[in-house]
Order: sequence, then C-alpha cells, then structure tokens
Amino acid sequence: MITRSTLCLDQFEILGKGGSSCSPLFLCQPDGRPLIIYHRQAEIPLDSPEVYFFLMTTFVLSHNLQVQSDLVPALNFELLAQELKSLSKNISSTVVLNHPHWKLSISSDLSPQDMAVDLVQTWSEHRRQLGHDMNHVVLALGGRKDSQASPGAPLQEGYWGVDLVETPDESTFLQAINWEALKAGRPEDAIFEVSSRAS
Repeated sequence: MITRSTLCLDQFEILGKGGSSCSPLFLCQPDGRPLIIYHRQAEIPLDSPEVYFFLMTTFVLSHNLQVQSDLVPALNFELLAQELKSLSKNISSTVVLNHPHWKLSISSDLSPQDMAVDLVQTWSEHRRQLGHDMNHVVLALGGRKDSQASPGAPLQEGYWGVDLVETPDESTFLQAINWEALKAGRPEDAIFEVSSRAS
C-alpha cells in the first residue's frame, strides 16, 4: 500500500539506493524493520522529505518437507535463494541464513498475504524447473513476530516466521499441528495460511 508522508531521513539508517533520484532508497527503521522509499517524481532530490514509501514485508522461512520420495528431494538453499529472486518480480531480496531452523530471509513490498501467494507459486515453479514431482501441496503458514527479539536473531519484531510445508495431505498435516487452535490464539492480521491448491 502506498502512503504519502513526510519523513526526516536523518532518523533512518540508509542501507543502499539506486543510481537515480527515482530509484528506491532502502532504509532501516529504528526498530530494525526495513523500509523502501520511492521518490514521488524524478526531479525530487534524494534528501527530500516528501516521498512515497512502502513498508517492506520480511519473511523468515523454515522448510518442512513431509514428502518422502526421491522425486521430491531436499533443496539447495543457496540455489533456491537465487531462483526465488529470479523467478519472482516481487521478491526484492533473499538471504541464506546460518541457523538450525530458519533457512532463508526474503523481503518484498507486497502485503504478507500477497507475498505468501507469490512465494508458494514461485517455490512450486522452482521445483517444476528442476524436474521434481509436484503431486503434493505447498503450504505457507505464517505468523507475525509481535514481541521483542534477541539482538541478532533472524526473526525480529515485525517480521513473519513462515513455515514452508510440502505435504501429500494438507488437511492431515494441519490437523496434526492443531492449526485451527494456533490460528484462534492470534489476531486475524497476524497469521496466514496459503495453499498451492488454492493459488
């Protein structure tokens, strides 16, 4: 969602910017969440406070491969990170994480729900391009981190922890993890469920 606002850029850490005044300016907010700023028109200088801005959505991904088949092998996350960004026009950054549970961090200016749909479609397309069997369901189950995180933790406050599940039986898997009860315990805007069966 695009919002018109007045910002003091001195309040933000500049992470990077494009080569022209209409290129995106990547910032880091004081709470650690990333922000992308696009200038309203090309002639506005980079230090102008009058801009359009997008709050980025960041997913921190785990992978739960429930399919036991040589036709659906484990993925190479270095390659996956490259291909997610290449195959999707919406994913702006991908980072491979050195963590026992979280595998990737990806960011986009889409809403969380739309980004989840895009992720499921792009993940499935990557499998297909590798020649893997796709007779299973790809699920993205996400919850927003609303509490303060430890410094340096991959999942920071405001980010979304997303379990990317590949399962032959969607309903059995969701029942096994008691998904309906998990959803009931969170605000509606702090959790999502996206299935390749519906996308």
